[in-house]
Amino acid sequence: MPLFTCTVPGPAVGWRAPDVVQRGRHQVGVTPAKYAAWRTHATGVIRMAWRDQRGSAAPAAIDQECVLEVVFFMTRPRSRSKHARMDRKPDGSNLLKGIEDAMERAGVLINDSRITDGCYRKRYADDHRAAQPPHAEIALTW
Repeated sequence: MPLFTCTVPGPAVGWRAPDVVQRGRHQVGVTPAKYAAWRTHATGVIRMAWRDQRGSAAPAAIDQECVLEVVFFMTRPRSRSKHARMDRKPDGSNLLKGIEDAMERAGVLINDSRITDGCYRKRYADDHRAAQPPHAEIALTW
């Protein structure tokens, strides 16, 4: 039985290394805006689901090993046939990093290093369910 489940609506945005910009005499890393906006959205959705499922305004974060499974349903480009698999960008491991970061920021996990096992799947949103919008389905188990 899953410890926590959640659906984050909208197309997921994969993690990307910060852009380096010059600020005076210093170089600083700036998180790409598109990723930062998606991570903020995902964090809010995950935080609300965590509180709803735990029945508390401030449930304790998980501080033990756990397993994370995520299915990303992405928009199919018009150029891709109905039989094509989701083998294009964004990179699945970078999508997963975004979910892990959002779960830690939402207070579900003490640290995303507590995830000891897991997997991700990338699918086109219209492969399994008619007219299904892009989203990510998350399941966290022991």
